[in-house]
Amino acid sequence: MRNPIRKKLISFVMMAVLLSSSTVSVRCDKPAGLDKDHVIDEYQDNEPLFVHTPVISPVVIEDEDGNDIPTGGFGTTELEIENKDAKYQLRLDTNYIMHWASMTHRDIDGYGDSDENPSKYDKYTKDKWMKFPFEVLYDGKFYDLQADGKTEWIQVKKPASWDQTTNNHWIDTPIYIPSYAKETGDKDHPAEVLYKVEAINVDGDLAEHFEEEEENGNVTISKEEAPDGAKYVATYRIKVQLSGWLYDFTITGVNNGSVYAGKSVVGSEDLPFAMAKSEKKAGTKNRFGKADIRYLVDGSLTDSWDALDTVPLTDGKSKQYTKQGALWKGQSFSFELKTISNMWNDNNEIVITPTFTYVSNTGNKVEQDKLLIFYHNPDGSGKYIEYGSKRDKNVDCNWTYSKIGTPMQEGAYYTKDMSDNENGGKARKYHFGDWSTFTADVYNNGHTLTPDKKLNSEKILGRESKTCCLSMITLNSKRRLFSGEWEQLSENTKKTPKQDPKAFENVRRYSDLDNDKAVDSTWKPEDTVRFRKSMQTWYGEYYIPADLFIIDLNKHPEFEDPNYDLYKYMTTANGGLGITEDDPVFEKEGYLIINFEIKAGAVVTKADGTKSFAPYLKYYSDKKEANMWKIEGYNNAPLAGDPTPITSFKDGDVVVVDLGKSVKDKYSSGVHNVN
Repeated sequence: MRNPIRKKLISFVMMAVLLSSSTVSVRCDKPAGLDKDHVIDEYQDNEPLFVHTPVISPVVIEDEDGNDIPTGGFGTTELEIENKDAKYQLRLDTNYIMHWASMTHRDIDGYGDSDENPSKYDKYTKDKWMKFPFEVLYDGKFYDLQADGKTEWIQVKKPASWDQTTNNHWIDTPIYIPSYAKETGDKDHPAEVLYKVEAINVDGDLAEHFEEEEENGNVTISKEEAPDGAKYVATYRIKVQLSGWLYDFTITGVNNGSVYAGKSVVGSEDLPFAMAKSEKKAGTKNRFGKADIRYLVDGSLTDSWDALDTVPLTDGKSKQYTKQGALWKGQSFSFELKTISNMWNDNNEIVITPTFTYVSNTGNKVEQDKLLIFYHNPDGSGKYIEYGSKRDKNVDCNWTYSKIGTPMQEGAYYTKDMSDNENGGKARKYHFGDWSTFTADVYNNGHTLTPDKKLNSEKILGRESKTCCLSMITLNSKRRLFSGEWEQLSENTKKTPKQDPKAFENVRRYSDLDNDKAVDSTWKPEDTVRFRKSMQTWYGEYYIPADLFIIDLNKHPEFEDPNYDLYKYMTTANGGLGITEDDPVFEKEGYLIINFEIKAGAVVTKADGTKSFAPYLKYYSDKKEANMWKIEGYNNAPLAGDPTPITSFKDGDVVVVDLGKSVKDKYSSGVHNVN
């Protein structure tokens, strides 16, 4: 407020409210007047007063149902490192409520107890605002980031009456963070949500009314006159971290399909599980821990996923041969997994570390730290290549090169819509589909290329890259398809009616917020591109060497002696002939359980020019609420009827290898699949 004569401020006394910018005459020495204790020194009778209206701004972030977020969300994300300086951990593709906590305020005159809902202070509020460091959807409108790296100030919808008890955004403000929002808030990129509440007598010319601008705008309030820092605008900030999702690990095929396809003589044909809707999921639940799961081939829903179609692949998991299902030495399997994350850059990767557990035929279990593992690669660097050694990791010829478009991956990515005739009676209909063509278009538009270097669908699916050695799997951007589909959004994953024949048409879409089946006028083609890029599917393959050798260090402790020359033993045994494949030091029978540690991140270049992988999201966590294996319903117990001596599995165990069987054996007579 302004006064041309003198500028004075009194502390606000509850229930003595002046809601006008006009001056009034007040005599403090009269019983009906103000208490002299609340009048600053040097006040003269009948001098104009300037009343500061009480507004408060503390905010609590709640889940979409209005519940407190335990621990602020810490321990529930898949982040490799959570920023402990943040107050809340938030996720992409998630709804939240900004709850204006009216019971939290300063203990000064005028700020007495208030009802929680609605707050009496809202009676004296002109507007409430919020500003985010990432894109949000609020009240039917998407807000993008501006030049300052934040959204514009978003005006909170004003209720018809301040004391409205339902659908009052001044009490509970619902927001949604879209799948493409900027992930931020780590130690190097701190992020805050800003809030402000303006009193009804706020000056209209105070710029953004925040921090220095707001301070300078309230020129009528000097530090001497308001040493408690009272202002016309109450401000608040919350430090947050926003992260994405890593989910849906699925084995999509094997190259010894006879075990699962029902043929009696072992062959080497590739079998894509997805085409028959029998892909092997991490568990029987989705990324929210709910029963609704979509099939890879067409996105159709089921709420009763068959436990036989889950990992690990092991004996007893074949629907054709009930005693079989484990892989053999010399076989490969393919898999996919999904991310909803800002992992659309060329340097993004997923790195998987396979580790091993040996189980003898008597059930004795030996973990990785008590094993030595070797393999032969006659087409690579020769014999007895040790797991994790430089020969294993650093010699290119020991790596398997593969591509997305293999027969084992058929049905694991969307192609084009297909009619019944085109697809043998199995029609497929997609909201977008044709992921490979879209991925090619994104690549071409993001790089300066000559015509012969531009990609198309065929080239995207046919690009080979170095995929795996025994101790590492790397999925770089060549193993990624941009796979954004409306059906993968959280609301559609959890709420689409499974039995509704129009469930496909009824999914909610960013492009149709009013749900009138027409694209909103504010939705642009570039918005569709941004959404489709925000979901990624990654495709991998892992090869189990045909010549695989396991040493149990519990039986051979001498090999753990750092002074023991293992190489000398292996090259001079048997009278100088060297160790042989049937040497008693190797385990000939039993099972090898392969576990996947999965992390998503990016390859970063250090100051010295060297490159390294920086993990960002991880599949496994020792905290149950953050462990995607657990969330997706991974079963640590063997299924009933499992014929192996294995009594339990660890989160992330994906396949079991029968060490007594090798693809080399299939060339011998009399090798058959049996029940």
